[in-house]
Amino acid sequence: SITVATSGNYSVVVTNTYSCASASVVKNVTVNPLPSPPIITQNNNILTSSALTGNQWFLNGNIINGATSQTYTATATGNYSVEYTDNNQCSA
Repeated sequence: SITVATSGNYSVVVTNTYSCASASVVKNVTVNPLPSPPIITQNNNILTSSALTGNQWFLNGNIINGATSQTYTATATGNYSVEYTDNNQCSA
């Protein structure tokens, strides 16, 4: 397997011990850029993500189940973060 960083057409050529080669079907790969990380603002215990949608809130690195709105009301002391996932399923 390979990891690609550039969009384009990719294929693989396999050669056996007798030097017989076989090429795979060409696959077009689109590499989407990572989205910008959201910015969190705080007003008392209300946290707001700069991303309108695609949010998932975390407390101390642990997912907060159901906390996917743009705002989150903190109910416990700790380190809060938010992960944003765009329409291409890329996250920041």
